[in-house]
Amino acid sequence: MAHSANEATEIDFFYDVTINGNLVKAGAYSIYTIPGEDEWTFILNSQTNQWGTKHDPSKDILKVTMDSMPSPQTIEEFSISFVEDPDGLILFMGWDDTLVNLPIQVAQL
Repeated sequence: MAHSANEATEIDFFYDVTINGNLVKAGAYSIYTIPGEDEWTFILNSQTNQWGTKHDPSKDILKVTMDSMPSPQTIEEFSISFVEDPDGLILFMGWDDTLVNLPIQVAQL
């Protein structure tokens, strides 16, 4: 994923996936998050190559909440990582003293 520091983060799915019971077709998407005290909102948007936080909500294809948990250590910059899971992967996001996660399963073929 090569992009400038102010472009929206993008994710590419090479297979159809299921996120929170919702089918997401293979393709490229922009990711947005809205951090809250007890939960974060995760937004998947069909428009790519967008600038920062300016996105077209009419192109949101998925919007789910994720429970937050304390981070074992301070995370200086917003970070994203993936951990493999038997059914797919778990997307972890963190910032400051907070972590959230979102399971992503490969859709059944």
